Amino acid sequence: AFAEGHAPSLALPLGSSFLTWAGWLLDGEREHHLVAEDAATAARAARELALIGVDRIGGWMTPGTARAAAGRWHRLERLTPQELAAAARDGGVHVVDVRNESEWSAGHLPGVANIPLGALGARAGELPRSGTIALHCQGGTRSVIAAALLEQRGVDRVVDLRGGYAAWAAAGLPVVGTGD
Repeated sequence: AFAEGHAPSLALPLGSSFLTWAGWLLDGEREHHLVAEDAATAARAARELALIGVDRIGGWMTPGTARAAAGRWHRLERLTPQELAAAARDGGVHVVDVRNESEWSAGHLPGVANIPLGALGARAGELPRSGTIALHCQGGTRSVIAAALLEQRGVDRVVDLRGGYAAWAAAGLPVVGTGD
């Protein structure tokens, strides 16, 4: 849903890794506003965030309300593995793998930089400011979080590999480090 359109925000899906990424990426000293489908989901997110000291919640709104209030609308382009392979061949994209180093070492796209999601904010300055940044993780969740993080830091042209590394490998595209 975030990829289809969003107000400027940080995308943290309320799932099993929610608190992990919230702990890494949210400033507990700042006030945050939640975007949720309903009041019960917003309340659950607020309770979970309080567990890690992120307890300055200024309110919540639905995705539609957030889009209307923002006045700006972003869409995250998502490329298939074949589309990303073509863009990489043409030199029109800088690909970044946001998985952990152990995942990257076990197998990765050829010639791709590894900047784990937890370090991306601090290392965003290493990325080129021109051209397109294509992000990928294992299956597609962390790379969407990474795209939102880079948007917040002024990186304008960010795309996501739909299905992540798993989709790339399943498509039979080249990989490095798998023992092959």
